Amino acid sequence: MKASRFSRWILTAFVLICAAMTVAAVPEVELLTDGHQLSPTSTLELRFSREMVKPEQLGVVVTPSPVTMEPALKGDFVWLSRRSGVFSPREEPKMGSTYSLRLRPDLVDAAGKAIGAGFATKLTTPDFSAVQGLEEGAADHETEPGAEKKIVFNREVKLEGAEGLFLFVRDDGETMRAKVRYATTRDYLRLDADSEPWEVRWQRAQGKLRATPMRANEDDDAAPETPRMSCLIVQPISLLTPGGVWRLEMKPGIESLSGGYKVEKPRSTSLGTVAPLRSKR
Repeated sequence: MKASRFSRWILTAFVLICAAMTVAAVPEVELLTDGHQLSPTSTLELRFSREMVKPEQLGVVVTPSPVTMEPALKGDFVWLSRRSGVFSPREEPKMGSTYSLRLRPDLVDAAGKAIGAGFATKLTTPDFSAVQGLEEGAADHETEPGAEKKIVFNREVKLEGAEGLFLFVRDDGETMRAKVRYATTRDYLRLDADSEPWEVRWQRAQGKLRATPMRANEDDDAAPETPRMSCLIVQPISLLTPGGVWRLEMKPGIESLSGGYKVEKPRSTSLGTVAPLRSKR
């Protein structure tokens, strides 16, 4: 009899422990997003473990919003279901920033019980920088004497002053100044939607812009040349000479056309060697 009671006690304790572990494993609030990155197209969906609102509250903007952001980011919160809602920013997230997301401290569920007091997470945005064209190159490759590099930034950039921030340098110390221009729709350049300028992605997400190709009709030489102001094409002012490995250096200082951003870190990429000229016989 004693053994039977002890077994029942053990079984009961095991069931209670499993139930407690199951409850503990379900968080009160979950944020559904792609990692911890905040982009111009991001919406932040929150799911709760308990019912939060009445059915008639679905689909309308909540004031005040259950979500708080630091630094402040204006946005609207709408309940999608009784247990989930989405926060949609109404202003462009700042680049190079970390946003702290919390829930309002007085937030309660549909039964009036406090919920989400301990919920907090951080979302980051990328720095303004070159995102294509300055990758680490290979010194054992060959490059053309009139080497052309397409440098793509994640925001539209100012052309004025850019020439002084690029320099072609050979490993023996010889240098060559650069000439810089905007890429146009005539230049061969393929980018996916995530490589478009930050502010353009934001405007498109708000329905203010239509999608435009990075290059117009490739077979139509009469198509107008539209500048792509997030891409600079950099070339040496004279032909690069044989005799060593050339690299392209970019100093800090490239400025964005909007937002007041500036590239803060130097970058460089190896171009390779220029083959010596061979006489024709």
